[in-house]
Amino acid sequence: MKPTPATAPDVQPLRAARRLAQLLPFAAAVLTGLLAFRVLRGLGESDAAAVLARSLPAAAAAALAHLPAGPLAIALGALPLAVWLACAWWAARVPGVSRERARMLVGWAWGASVLAGAWALLAGVSGPKPGLAALGYCISWPALGSLGAALVLRRARALEFAAWISGAALLLLLARALPLGWAGQNSWTWWPMLPSRPPGALASGAAWVTGAWLWMLALSRVESRTPRRWATAGLLLVPLMLARGVAQFEHYGPERAPAALASEINTSYFQAGAQVEDPAAFLRGFAVLTDGMPMHAATHPAGWPLLFHAATRAGATPAGATAAEAVARASGADRETADRLAADVARRALSPAESNGLWLLVGLVALMLAAIPAGVYFVARDHESPRVAFRAAGLAAVCAAPLLFFPDVDVAYPALALLAAGSWVRSEGAARRAWALLSGACVGLLAAFSAGNLALLVLLALQAVLSWKRRKATRRGELARGLALLAPLVVLWLGAEAAGHHPVTVLQAVLGHHRDTLAHRGWALWALLNPLDFLVLLGLPAAAWMLRAVPWWHHPEAARKMRMDPGTAVLAAVLGTLLLLDVSGATKGEAGRLWMSYMPLLVAGGASLWRERRRSEWAWLTGMCLALLVALKGFYVFVWLYS
Repeated sequence: MKPTPATAPDVQPLRAARRLAQLLPFAAAVLTGLLAFRVLRGLGESDAAAVLARSLPAAAAAALAHLPAGPLAIALGALPLAVWLACAWWAARVPGVSRERARMLVGWAWGASVLAGAWALLAGVSGPKPGLAALGYCISWPALGSLGAALVLRRARALEFAAWISGAALLLLLARALPLGWAGQNSWTWWPMLPSRPPGALASGAAWVTGAWLWMLALSRVESRTPRRWATAGLLLVPLMLARGVAQFEHYGPERAPAALASEINTSYFQAGAQVEDPAAFLRGFAVLTDGMPMHAATHPAGWPLLFHAATRAGATPAGATAAEAVARASGADRETADRLAADVARRALSPAESNGLWLLVGLVALMLAAIPAGVYFVARDHESPRVAFRAAGLAAVCAAPLLFFPDVDVAYPALALLAAGSWVRSEGAARRAWALLSGACVGLLAAFSAGNLALLVLLALQAVLSWKRRKATRRGELARGLALLAPLVVLWLGAEAAGHHPVTVLQAVLGHHRDTLAHRGWALWALLNPLDFLVLLGLPAAAWMLRAVPWWHHPEAARKMRMDPGTAVLAAVLGTLLLLDVSGATKGEAGRLWMSYMPLLVAGGASLWRERRRSEWAWLTGMCLALLVALKGFYVFVWLYS
């Protein structure tokens, strides 16, 4: 039967899409081969052994250094075709999935490879390290996407999908074939620290990590409402146990904590805080002082330098010294060794007050780390049962980024961001307007430490709009709610102006330094790489599970009609805010650290996914998150002590 004119135009785009999908793997193979030949030829003209030793595992580096460029480039170019055919064949073995459809959908995954290869060749990427990273983006990430497409065609459940993706990613990460970041601008450096650690340290770390997971499983057995709150309180120990455990898998061990805060290349707030003599005078002249400040101190407001100064003063008191000693013992660090490392990183001798102050700040960040599960429970509990909120809180407790970057100061932000979001969703109604005031106070406090935290206002506004009709909100009520949110920010602004600290001038200064710092990084490159960085450091198993578990076909229509559930609207608002941050170019690299506050918010917004799921699925998912966490901690550097 001939197609009618009404249906014929609908068939043509589908046929064109199929043909294009069939061509993508072949285009990827050609571009990958050309790029591989160019990179390998460059390796032959440079000190290939040294470059490969820094970029790849020892066995792979030794093999690659002795192979001719031509045949190896052909072999690498054939990989897209081989992976494409293998994944399509595997997907087509499921009844109801044709081989043509499998090849089409899996082929689309290689569109990323075509873009990466074309960009690398047109941009003239010829350096060995960027070239190897480009090859990773041409082969490994699209191959992982092909596996994901095949799993979707096979109708894999969320846990099965997460297990396959996590297992493949773990192998690729350990083989150094899955690039994170971009060499020469910002990338996570490969350093196999875990295999060289003493057996005692490895046993201690494994015991703490395993104990934290078993403790979570034991707490999850509690089912009644009142004990559930106690179980949630017990979750606060999990991030602390994990932080102590995973510290044993890296080179410096738990003694690294104060040194990370004293490192100029890592934060430089310690160096800026040492310049503070009169806090009031420091605030008044801060906009001008930023011109002479190093690194992060020049690109952020005055909050952290003042807090470092206050911690040093507190460390000079007997109570501060006692508390610092308690933090050092709780972390499992040798105090003398840690203080010596901190002094070496700071490049000068540290006074007892400064050493104690660093440990006090480590303790403060540890408390904020421990508060993340409670914050997720607070956000999710407004619209979910205690059991569901507990599951979300437990998943947030094993979120990778806060544990990988601990005790970086950014780890202090997620807990306050959760408090701001949880207070905001509770501020519905005139009788609950105080919650909006608390939310605004949290945003104002966060803005005093980083101007980027003001993006939370976008998130809160999006949440209100997306759930407007579901909440039956009124314009007058939402206006009053918004004014209550902004009131603390206005009060803080006026107070700063009265003290001679001009927030607008300071904001212009720090944003100018931030723009100059990132001027050499391209917008398009990082707009594509930031999401990958975010997903890996969220915890790749959790990210893969959510990608498969979220009913994406339902939410766009609910969002368009502004009828989203208030809790789910948090999830959509987080994704919308991250999209705006990404396309704005405000973040060029280090998205896993800079967007850390949004990771537990994403988990809290997706809490409804646990309504109908079994406890065993939650247990396996958190276990996979810990496995990837150990691999990342033991084989990649996330916090620098030295340049």
